[in-house]
Amino acid sequence: MQRRRLRRVIAALFLFTFAALLLVVAFEPWRVERFVTDIETRRALPAQHAIPAWDPIAPRMMARRMLATGPYQPDTIQRHLETSIARRPLYAPTWVDLAQLMTREGNDKESERYLAVAGKLWPTRGRLLWRTAMAQITMGHNDRALNTLGTYLSTHPGRAHQVLTMARKLQSDPALLLQALTTGQSAIRVIKPILASAIHLKDAPLAHAAWESAPETIKQDPKPALPYLALLTAGGHREQAEAAWRSFTGNPARDEVYNPSFERPLTGGGFGWRAVKTAGVKVDRDCTVNYHGDCSLGVQFLGTDNVHFHHTSQIIPVTPGRTYRVNGYWRGDNITTRSGVFIEAFSPGAGKSRVRTPAKTKSWRWEPFSLDVTIPFDAEFLQLRVRRQKTDALDRIIAGKVWFDAITLTPLPPTTSKHE
Repeated sequence: MQRRRLRRVIAALFLFTFAALLLVVAFEPWRVERFVTDIETRRALPAQHAIPAWDPIAPRMMARRMLATGPYQPDTIQRHLETSIARRPLYAPTWVDLAQLMTREGNDKESERYLAVAGKLWPTRGRLLWRTAMAQITMGHNDRALNTLGTYLSTHPGRAHQVLTMARKLQSDPALLLQALTTGQSAIRVIKPILASAIHLKDAPLAHAAWESAPETIKQDPKPALPYLALLTAGGHREQAEAAWRSFTGNPARDEVYNPSFERPLTGGGFGWRAVKTAGVKVDRDCTVNYHGDCSLGVQFLGTDNVHFHHTSQIIPVTPGRTYRVNGYWRGDNITTRSGVFIEAFSPGAGKSRVRTPAKTKSWRWEPFSLDVTIPFDAEFLQLRVRRQKTDALDRIIAGKVWFDAITLTPLPPTTSKHE
């Protein structure tokens, strides 16, 4: 019985303590807000609202409100911040508040000292690092701000877009910007988010600087490598794209079809085969059917859609003004509709260079196809693409499968033509 009563007493005391804490938490914001409002309206602290000696929050709240909305009284604000620090010395944001006040008053030396204290107290807190960087920018110390932003980025890589947007305003040179952001930081932790964000911002110079500084582990990772290659290709940066491809695969890119017999998995981008998912079509390597080697590329139409298909392709760096011959083999099995499958070769952005095979339907055994394409002088890439055009015919729902294998690209002498 006594034990039971003791347990009940302990439980009651626990519940009472918990309820009291909830009341304190709920009451505190209202009490501080009333305190600050009184200060604003009366311009002085009434005796009945004197700050309790144990309260570290109210002085800072009042100082911040005075900084934001007035009255701006530097000595009073400084006194309240120093009071808050004396009661709560390890709370770094108050040191930053004091540093910002010193900056506003033109006392950069004291501001730097307070920022240094805050940095030692909370060296990796994101919000504090960001406020520190903004204070350093206000003082005109852009290099220090960039270093602080680099620290912020290393601990919060998901904020790379925010960091780079601000950092680009401080330093226009990509190499110097990268050097400032990465000083004293882990290359993998900082370079990778910088590269990803630069690609997202379509900032090719900064992306290239990040790529050049990246370790090999990043260059061989498809997640940053393939979007980087897409950015370079879209911008016409052929030589940089070729160098990036060599780092990624170890293979040259110029004048060659990568993975011509599909012995390796599709890369999904860069200068390799890519197959974008689309309704009504399934594209994958098929190692049960082949003309050369062990595998081929199979494009299966599922018989569910009137597909406008252009989602399987490869981009190849080539020499402007030169003529190339595309050779390969294909096979079909029960391709329906009168709008069949064909191969297309063209230079992106140069419509006059577009050539194609005749469209094929029904079934056929392995047979060669060949295309001659001349690259315009203002183009640097050739794209090979599997195509099928949408049709309004009654038999528009396409089914069947086509295989491709042993696709090669051969530069031709200036006077050689397929029809000679």
